Amino acid sequence: MASALWKSVRTKISADKYRYMKGNYNLDLTYITDRIIAMSFPAEGVESTFRNDIDEVAKMLNESHPNAYMIYNLSERPYEYNKFGSAVLEWCGFPDHHAPPLERLFSTIKSIHSWLHADKENVVVVHCLAGKGRTGTIIACYLLYSGLFNEVDQALAYFAAKRSTTNWGVTGPSQLRYCGYFNNILNGRIEPLLSPVRISYVHLSGAPNIASTLSTYGLASITGQLGCTPVIHIYDVTKTKVPLFSSSKEQNLSYAPGAPISFEVDDLLVDGDILIEVYNVTTFYRTELIMRFQFNTTMLRSNVLRLTKGEIDHACADKRFSSNFFVDIGLRERNNNPTSPLLKQQPVEDIDEAHKWWKREVPVGDGSINFFSHQALIEAKNLTISEENIVEKGGWLTKRGHKVRNWKRRWFVLKDPNLSYYTKPRDTIPNGFIVLDDIMTIITEENVLKEDVMMSTNEERPRFWFEIVTKTNSYLIHADTERDMNEWLDSIEHSIRGQFQSMILDDTTPRASGFPRQNALSPSLFTPTPPQRQPRPNTETFSNEKKSIGLPASPDVMSSTVRGHHYMTHHRQPLSEDQFTSILSSPEEKRNDKEG
Repeated sequence: MASALWKSVRTKISADKYRYMKGNYNLDLTYITDRIIAMSFPAEGVESTFRNDIDEVAKMLNESHPNAYMIYNLSERPYEYNKFGSAVLEWCGFPDHHAPPLERLFSTIKSIHSWLHADKENVVVVHCLAGKGRTGTIIACYLLYSGLFNEVDQALAYFAAKRSTTNWGVTGPSQLRYCGYFNNILNGRIEPLLSPVRISYVHLSGAPNIASTLSTYGLASITGQLGCTPVIHIYDVTKTKVPLFSSSKEQNLSYAPGAPISFEVDDLLVDGDILIEVYNVTTFYRTELIMRFQFNTTMLRSNVLRLTKGEIDHACADKRFSSNFFVDIGLRERNNNPTSPLLKQQPVEDIDEAHKWWKREVPVGDGSINFFSHQALIEAKNLTISEENIVEKGGWLTKRGHKVRNWKRRWFVLKDPNLSYYTKPRDTIPNGFIVLDDIMTIITEENVLKEDVMMSTNEERPRFWFEIVTKTNSYLIHADTERDMNEWLDSIEHSIRGQFQSMILDDTTPRASGFPRQNALSPSLFTPTPPQRQPRPNTETFSNEKKSIGLPASPDVMSSTVRGHHYMTHHRQPLSEDQFTSILSSPEEKRNDKEG
């Protein structure tokens, strides 16, 4: 009875994660591939009630893969390794929510490959605490290294689809950045420069509105705090206990919301993996971490490193930061002959080939090392890159409500046949969903919805927005970055294409709604046509332009290019003005939208 209760608790807490449920096992453990396993921390005592029980994990692995598994412990927390025959490596660990040092990342990936290559029956088990961020970073990079995928987005999407029912995988901006570093080096797009650089300044485009949080607790009028009082710390990632640079919180310089902030760093010499943290100092001299980001100096090629809001940990999801917020890190030219003892390595041209830690030591594979069968390999590739299948994708977007016209950050999941959105990635029931088959058009032209987006003259207009118009509703959404916006539009278009391809393969598939069947099966449906731009209407022609979006008697699919992004626009019979007004602004409950 007690055992069943604990299993129920673990299942509830793991929420969106796919669990291993065979025989009597109920573990937070997922086979990402046949030979790569992701799991949460193997715990003991009270912690085992909401994570994996270490004894159950050991029993399962020893039964399923006797003497053929190696565990990579990324958590920086030890446990009883003897339960696993000491087949546990811990040198590969790094802090929670951080990215791994770049050289350690390559060493870990090469170690995984060596173990899998040593015996065709060997498997790898990777875990951190929850088995998502750090675990996903390592596994996605190995999928790239093994040749299963060629692009970062494909590897990340695959991990998310296999690990989570809501496609919640790696979301930390610094972890994503390091996955990009890894792939760029792996594909020869860039080679690390092993000489140090000097940081001359760190500039924040505008102070966040910390007072908005204080006012929630009725403290704003007491403290009188506006904007924030920031302090900054710069670390070498491999030596995070001792900062290389710290500003003084005793200076007590407060900045109004939106005011630019600059820190002079006095040409600090840095090399390798660098972590910058910014804290806000309250009136009572307590500190709150408000943003953090990590980068590697060997990957820098310009005098300024600019990171936008969506590329900064903590700030990316914090409404107190403007949507246009960015950080600039000013850099001095590299000095190939410095006298400073901080220089840890020689210039790249003087490094012996044997000491280039990023060099690939094995030929590029096709990803087959991850699987026991060729069929499993094909299915894995089809999940994210097949022209015939629906693309699965998850990520943060911000959606405007229908009833209360405010912006709410939501976790979106693209999975056949819907684009669903949740309050949190861990939620198992969506707040609402958009039926892909009901999508009539996607609008991304700037200023098309100028008056509708700007709720008042003082409201800041969101960047990277797009609007999805269906038969019964209109969804105004914006992404954190232009890249995110384009990736979502690409994925939605690909999914719609996949649905049509499925219909072509099986013309008996019933269609409850959407395009008429005979038109969907037309061989010229996706024939490319010259790119065309929708006209950019002014406020006087806004209502007439909107009425050009309607339901089709026979859809004519045209290729359009907007802000450099290629997507499909479905031309339909015009809606009446009353019909469109009902779609865009009706206060009534929408059938697929529970939250409004």
